Amino acid sequence: MNKKLIYITLLLCINFILGDYYKGIYYDYVGPFLNNLAKVKKNGKWGIINKDGKVISSIMYDNITFRGFNSMYEQVSYRGKWGFIDRKGKPLGAGIVYSRVKPFRDGYAAVKKNNRWGFINAQGEVVGDIIFQDAISLLNGLAQVKKNGKWGLIDENGDIIGTLNYDYIGPKFIEGLVEVKRGKKSGFINKRGKVIVPVIYEAVKPFSGGFAVVKRENKFGFIDKKGNVIGDIIYEEAFNFDSGYALVKKDEKYGFIDKEGKEIISIIYTKAESFKNGFTRVYKDKQVFIVDVNRNFYNFDSQFKDVTVLEKNQRYGAIDSKNNLLYEVTFRRYQIYARLEKRRAAIDKRAVLLKQ
Repeated sequence: MNKKLIYITLLLCINFILGDYYKGIYYDYVGPFLNNLAKVKKNGKWGIINKDGKVISSIMYDNITFRGFNSMYEQVSYRGKWGFIDRKGKPLGAGIVYSRVKPFRDGYAAVKKNNRWGFINAQGEVVGDIIFQDAISLLNGLAQVKKNGKWGLIDENGDIIGTLNYDYIGPKFIEGLVEVKRGKKSGFINKRGKVIVPVIYEAVKPFSGGFAVVKRENKFGFIDKKGNVIGDIIYEEAFNFDSGYALVKKDEKYGFIDKEGKEIISIIYTKAESFKNGFTRVYKDKQVFIVDVNRNFYNFDSQFKDVTVLEKNQRYGAIDSKNNLLYEVTFRRYQIYARLEKRRAAIDKRAVLLKQ
C-alpha cells in the first residue's frame, strides 16, 4: 500500500478515535481535529481543546466558526456579540463587541458595530473609521467598501483610493485591473483607483494574457490593458487569446484573429476550439482539421483515447489529449498497440528508418 495513503488512513483513524473518546467522556459534540485542535460542545456552549484534551478556550461561547486557526484567529460569539480569539483562547483587541465579523484576510478583518462596517488589524486595532454600509475584507492591500449606496476601495490605512461611486466592483484584481460597474455599464480600474478602461461596455470578461473580451452594442471584441480596442467589436462571440490567437464567431461561423485584430484563420468553420498548447481543432462540412500556431493544417486521421494522429501529405504525427506534440508529422506510417491494458496510438518505431 502507498505510504502516503497509509499515513492519511492512520490520521483519520486517530482523529475518529479521539473524537469518540472525548465525546463519550466529556462532551456532547467533538468536531474534527484541525492542526491538532477541535471545537467541542458541552451544555449548549462551545470551546476548543487540543488532542491531549486540554481546554484551549473556555467552553462559554454561543458559537465558534472553527477553521483550525488557518486565518490567525477564530470567530466566536458570546451573548449576541462577535469577536476573535487567538490559539491560546485570548480575545483579540477590544474583545467580543461586534455585531458581525468576517474572517481575517491579508492581516485584516471586516467588523460591524452600530450598524456600520470597518476594519481591524491583526493586533485588534481599528483601522480608519467604522462608517461603511458594507465591507469586504482586504486582499492584496485593498478592500471594497460601500457608502451612500456606492462602492469603492480603501487601503491598509483606511484611506479611500479613487472614488466611491461604483455600483459593483469585481471580486479580485487580475493582471492589475478589476471590473467596475455604473448602472449597466462596465469598465476597469487599477489599484490606484484610476479608470483604465472607460465604463462604457455592456459586459466585460477578466483580462487574460494582456487582453479582455468586451461587449458593446451586443457585439464582442477585445481591448488591451491601456483600454485600446483591438480591431473591431463586431463578433457574435469572442474567447480569450491563447498561443497568440483568439477564437471568434461571426455570421454563425468560427475563425481566429491575432493580437492586432487581423483575421488570421478564416472565419468559415462551423465549429472550432480555442488554441491549447499550440494546436486547435476546426470543423467544416463534417471534416476535422488540426491547426498549429504556424497555421499548418493537418488532417484528423484517427484518435485512440488520449492520442490523436495527424496526417499531411501522407506523413503522420501525433498529439496527446492536452494537445502536446508527441511526434512531428514526418512518419510514413503508424500502428496501434496495447500497453498496460490501455489502447493507445503511437508512431511505429520502425517508421523512423523510413523518414525522408
